[in-house]
Amino acid sequence: MQLSIGIVQTFISENISENVASVCKFIVQSNKTQVLLFPEGMISGYYPKNPNYLKNLNKDVLDEAIQKIGSVIQEKHVNAIIPTALSEDGKWFNVSLWFDTNGRVKHVYKKCNLSNLDRNYFLPGNKLETYVVEGVSTAIQMCREIKYPEQWLYLKLQGARVIFHLNNNQDGDSYWENLYKARAYENQYFIVSVNPSHAGQKLFSYIVSPQGKIVLQTENTQKIYYATLDLDSVKNDSIDQRRKTVVDLVYTGI
Repeated sequence: MQLSIGIVQTFISENISENVASVCKFIVQSNKTQVLLFPEGMISGYYPKNPNYLKNLNKDVLDEAIQKIGSVIQEKHVNAIIPTALSEDGKWFNVSLWFDTNGRVKHVYKKCNLSNLDRNYFLPGNKLETYVVEGVSTAIQMCREIKYPEQWLYLKLQGARVIFHLNNNQDGDSYWENLYKARAYENQYFIVSVNPSHAGQKLFSYIVSPQGKIVLQTENTQKIYYATLDLDSVKNDSIDQRRKTVVDLVYTGI
């Protein structure tokens, strides 16, 4: 089994309309692929160092933007994962929206492990879930969640074969490559990490195989990178040898 993906390597503005125009442009430009991936905060912008970050966001404008993007996705008939800030009942979350090929938001992943900076604006999510896309069990993680291996192991145990890591690390260095390799190798699945373009950016987007090898690394260019994942290389033999009588996971999600 194979899964074709498109990584959108692009700049993210603080202006929602500019981001929506960029998202729609890339969706329309995309070649035949099953899943199109965008970096963290793609719709709303992600600038938590700005003390007016949320004050500059308008829920109604964001809702309209999500609807517009959904219409373009429906015309292109592609799955897309597009992150944004999202308001629910007056509470803000840092989320990734999974649009199905009909342009509907089928799943919403709310970032669970927030940084201290994130906590100034967002509430954390409480669920780790897998999602089936084109017959493949997948899951979403965001940015600094790469530092918490227990989340990645839990998702593996739930059957995930691919983890989509939606990132917005503009200050980080390429040492994060080591975390991608470790998470992929120890769990024997694919990791697809998407980071935005940014002036001086040192950490780009990556695909890492279940063997812990980087099979794609982007440059600091605004374009779509395409790849096809061979799911036959996803294995379970190391995971199946875990001694749960010594250490086991306890999931406390709500």
